[in-house]
Amino acid sequence: MTPHLSARLVVDRAHAQRIGARLARLGIGHIFVIGGDVKQPAGPFPSAASLLNFFAEGGFTFDQVGVASYPEGHPTVDDATLWHELRLKQRWATYAVTQLCFEAGAIAAWIRNARAHDVTLPVHVGIAGVVERARLIRLALRIGVGDSSRFVSKNRNLMAGLLGRRAYSPGPLIAELSRRTGADDIAGYHFYTFNQVEATEEWRRRALEAAP
Repeated sequence: MTPHLSARLVVDRAHAQRIGARLARLGIGHIFVIGGDVKQPAGPFPSAASLLNFFAEGGFTFDQVGVASYPEGHPTVDDATLWHELRLKQRWATYAVTQLCFEAGAIAAWIRNARAHDVTLPVHVGIAGVVERARLIRLALRIGVGDSSRFVSKNRNLMAGLLGRRAYSPGPLIAELSRRTGADDIAGYHFYTFNQVEATEEWRRRALEAAP
């Protein structure tokens, strides 16, 4: 189990202390921390880095700490701030997960840019699993991949690939990424299943069996 923590939803330092203590009491050594998209923080933690710093100062340690990254940028945070925050989070994080993205070129370019910006964290690429076509498009729009017109214009390969299919499969994207990146560029994949876990797991097992 990997708890996902949103820094901007932590109401005060006492709340953060209770969260850290509970994680320690339960023996949880793996967490994933994001800033969160609420406009105004509920307390004194406007970013993932600020919450991670509080945990570190309080003596709460974790074996694995994941943080978010954004190959196609963030709708409310400029790129310079995103790079600054990601470099800052390296002090506590052990890996970065990219936001949902359907374009291999954008992901590969972001990985190159990350190294140029002195980001050395292992990168787990966040991609959609095997998800029904209509559900995937609806959820992608809702979570901020883009408004309808921008989403369609930026993801023409995805839209074309979905025509005539009942479900999206991550295989072509992974294959394209393997052609665009080096052996050490991608540490793993993080599948966004949108509660369709069984279909993604079945696909994953078949892919592993077929792999050289």
